[in-house]
Amino acid sequence: MTTANTLAKRGAGRRGWLLAAALGVALTALAAQPVQSAEPPQPVRGAELPKPVQPAEPPQPVRGAELPKPVQSAEPPQPVRGAELPKPVQSAEPPQPVRADLPKPIRAGEPTEQMVTMDFNQVDLPTFVKFVSELTKQNFAIDERVKGKVTIYAPKRIPVSHVYSVFEQVLELKGFGLVESENVVQVLPLTDMPPIRDIQVYYLQNANADEMSKVLTGIVSRSVQSAVRRPRTGAATGGQEFEGVVQVLADPATNALIITASPKDYKMLREVIDKLDIKRRQVYVEAVVMEVSVGNSADVGVEAFAIEPFDANRYTVFGGSITSGNAGGLLTPDALAKRVSSFSGLSFGAVRQFTIGGQDFFSVGGLIQAVAGNSDVNVLSTPQILTSDNQKAEIVVGDNVPIITSQGLSSGGNVSNTIERQDIGITLRLTPQILESNLVKLDLFQEISNVRTDAPSGFDINTQGVITSKKSATTTVIVKDKQTVVVGGLMSESTRNTIKKVPLLGDIPVLGWLFKSRSQATEKRNLLIFLTPHLIRDPDELFALQQAKSSEMIGFINQQHVKDKASRLKFLEQAINTP
Repeated sequence: MTTANTLAKRGAGRRGWLLAAALGVALTALAAQPVQSAEPPQPVRGAELPKPVQPAEPPQPVRGAELPKPVQSAEPPQPVRGAELPKPVQSAEPPQPVRADLPKPIRAGEPTEQMVTMDFNQVDLPTFVKFVSELTKQNFAIDERVKGKVTIYAPKRIPVSHVYSVFEQVLELKGFGLVESENVVQVLPLTDMPPIRDIQVYYLQNANADEMSKVLTGIVSRSVQSAVRRPRTGAATGGQEFEGVVQVLADPATNALIITASPKDYKMLREVIDKLDIKRRQVYVEAVVMEVSVGNSADVGVEAFAIEPFDANRYTVFGGSITSGNAGGLLTPDALAKRVSSFSGLSFGAVRQFTIGGQDFFSVGGLIQAVAGNSDVNVLSTPQILTSDNQKAEIVVGDNVPIITSQGLSSGGNVSNTIERQDIGITLRLTPQILESNLVKLDLFQEISNVRTDAPSGFDINTQGVITSKKSATTTVIVKDKQTVVVGGLMSESTRNTIKKVPLLGDIPVLGWLFKSRSQATEKRNLLIFLTPHLIRDPDELFALQQAKSSEMIGFINQQHVKDKASRLKFLEQAINTP
């Protein structure tokens, strides 16, 4: 509803016409004046005037009077002083109340945290503890040694919930700490407080978790025992002790250590672990195990040398029993060849190979002399094994044979045997230890066992079991890297009786000797073990060694293939030429 319509309704009396005439005069005066578009007209003082009319709706003229229209349609007319005009109704936007910065109301049930000031100057420490106890509602038991003054400059207030944290920091500065129990908190010197134990998991990179756990547990137990035996009087001795209980467990699945200890004790254990958890060097050992068998008229000699290059033109020979000259001197290649060629049937391989009976065997620095009319060299095994430093290694080549250990009679009169299985064959156990100057210490155990086929008379193998023979050697040697050492000289002697006879006639008593003969042969066997260690310092050396061994194996296979082919051709030629 516009202002003109409102005035028309109220013009029932004389006063209404007077107001209408006055409004017309005012509008005429306003039309003659220029209107500033930037500044809206100010309301007349002393009267409660309505808000300006929206610029889109110009005022309507009052009935019965010709009122001029305003020049600017965007500017509403000014009301006359002293007139009370109704406010226009805002249907879309109701009038907003005036905003003021008022405090937020406190919700019901929401507590307000108390703020305190912790500003102290030379306050006794027990008094400070009592102050904190009253604020935190906590019980404290103070040790008689807890003394001193507390000074805190804190003009800023802090919440009560932060008081306990400040309290702990102040006590730590004074050399005291808190030990919380169920109903009371003890205030003690830091030296009397039990250490805080944490659980740490450490993953080993190279060492074995079980072995490392045993080592660390032994260190901890010895430290505790020494601390108990050590007197409390006198000066402190060297070394460090663990301040609390330390527990070390191993997890084999992840190769990790689970350590429960205080931070100080864990740091001490980590220093030990870092020194032990390192990459260990490895040792590659190649071995040749052979038996040299000769008849009773044969002569067997074994010459074991360690041949090392002294310079570009001379070699050093250690050991042996060469007759032409003294072993151990410096030899030129020509002189060395003359000494070697002085033996009949000798094939020399000073670096990688020696030959016996037309067969090539690979070794390093080994020299074998086999001088016999009828010699038989039997290579039992050529084991090769790679192991870590100070790590035991074992090779077993053979059969698992049942051995009768005891017999008994059952209630029915039947014989029952107790059988135990044993490994019969070749067993090589060694433990290398790398020393300084590329020296290797080898703890060796070599055993060769077999089942004897010749049983004494009256011995029943089926009921009493088999007879086994063993030859073993246990020793410790020190050898240089890539140098061959010979262990052995184990001699065994066996006698074999052979009877040849004519059937039936040879069985006649006394006269049967005319139709049969008996011979006796004695056989000696010499067990020899050739060992050559190779130090493996990094993966590149291991790869190079594997390549060299592969080349040797391929060369050996090709050589045997050529020999077999030549033998077959020779056999075919003989068969063709045979009439």
